[in-house]
Amino acid sequence: MKTDDLISTLSNELKPVTPWAAPAKMALKYTLFGFVLVALGLLLSGPRHDFSVKSLQFHFWLGISLWTAFSFLGLSLAFNLATPGRKVSPGLAVIFCLNFAGILLWHFLRLMGMNTAGLLEGLALDGSRCALATTATAVVLGAGVLYRLKRGASRRPGLSTVLIGLAGLAIGGVLITLNCGDDNGMHVVMWHFVIPGIITSLIAAAFMGRLLRW
Repeated sequence: MKTDDLISTLSNELKPVTPWAAPAKMALKYTLFGFVLVALGLLLSGPRHDFSVKSLQFHFWLGISLWTAFSFLGLSLAFNLATPGRKVSPGLAVIFCLNFAGILLWHFLRLMGMNTAGLLEGLALDGSRCALATTATAVVLGAGVLYRLKRGASRRPGLSTVLIGLAGLAIGGVLITLNCGDDNGMHVVMWHFVIPGIITSLIAAAFMGRLLRW
């Protein structure tokens, strides 16, 4: 077969390639997928018993808003890093860091004014259920995002893995905030944030960039 004929044959057999969508669009898509996971989690375990009361409190919705924004921004950065020829906006990185600072402050304020008895109560091991639910949600979302990002060309696979883990942790934070009715500040900090964060970090470290190398 002549070279021109071979090229023509191979060209005819090519399948159309799905275009790589804008990073913000993909980040929004997977943030919404995260909320599907939240809805499924609430269907399985139900909303917190005091939701009708909490839904009227600004502090409650502030926490959920911070977590949601953090997930979207983390995914935006990860998809930007996986888009060839696209530079990460310094402004986006700054907003992401400020969002993280807001989450840290939101958790820190929950500990203000607590006495020793309250702090020890919040460390009770029954809070492990909350840590498990948060971590499981983070892992499922992270797996879905990793599968999608493998089609890209991440310039910094390690950083992308960390961002995916943080985005998943944020969606887990939304779920457990809507699900758990324990408002003990130490419980929220340890079992909704610190412990799931440590576990998610260890999982991210185990796969640090390996699945995104190309």
